[in-house]
Amino acid sequence: FLDRLDERRLGTLFVVPSLVLMAIVAAWPVMKAFWLSLHRYNVKVPDDYAFIGFDNYARILSSATWWTAVETTVVFSIVSVVVEFGLGLAMALVMNKGMGAATGVVRVAVLVPWATITVVTALAWKWIFTPTFTFSMFSKVMSIFADEGCMLCGRWTSVMAMVFADTWKTAPFIALLLLAGLQSID
Repeated sequence: FLDRLDERRLGTLFVVPSLVLMAIVAAWPVMKAFWLSLHRYNVKVPDDYAFIGFDNYARILSSATWWTAVETTVVFSIVSVVVEFGLGLAMALVMNKGMGAATGVVRVAVLVPWATITVVTALAWKWIFTPTFTFSMFSKVMSIFADEGCMLCGRWTSVMAMVFADTWKTAPFIALLLLAGLQSID
């Protein structure tokens, strides 16, 4: 049977079961979450649920807290992408320039933040942005932007802190991608 199929149909025959399985694995949680969103559900009492339709969506869309979260997310996303791309491009241009023996050292120094485990990075930044921790000099510098050097105490200063930490972690990866593009261009 398999020897009579051309390569294209044989390839399709082998790939389709995997695609169906992946679609089921990906679609089931999404469908389940949507179904649960149409219900009033109490986690403390799992049997206490009732179908309420789109009332949850109406409540969320009329919530000022939700719109504040959307605004914060949009600002964070736009600012961090612009800063990460600009800084990543600058780093890629520096790494692309022939600097002799220093080229490897610069590339390693740029890529260390990206290679650091994310949990370790998050904890380090949490400690750095905590004014009562041992980084008192950092808190004094941050007092320019935030009350008493507490970057995580205000809405926009905490967004600025998150953009700073995210840029530190992600800009090297953007630089690596752009460096690959720069080196493949004649």
